[in-house]
Amino acid sequence: ASARSHSGQGVVNKVDLQSNKVNLTHGPIPSLGWPGMTMGFKVKDTAVLQGIKPGQRVTFEVVNEGPKQYFLTRITPQK
Repeated sequence: ASARSHSGQGVVNKVDLQSNKVNLTHGPIPSLGWPGMTMGFKVKDTAVLQGIKPGQRVTFEVVNEGPKQYFLTRITPQK
C-alpha cells in the first residue's frame, strides 16, 4: 500500500541540500488536520529540491510514512 499524499501551499524559507531538508511556512493542510505553521520537511531525493529557492511560493505534496515521519515528494514553484 502506498502512503497517502497530502497537498499544501507555502513559502520556502531555507533549502538544505546537505541534509535533504527544506523549511517551509505553509497554510493549513486539512487532510492532515494541520494549521498553518513553519516546519522542516525531509526529502528522500534531493532532485525534488532542484531549482527551489528561499522566498518562492510553492505547492507541495507530503506523505506520512509513520509517526512523525513526513516526507516531501514533490515541490513546485507557483507561477
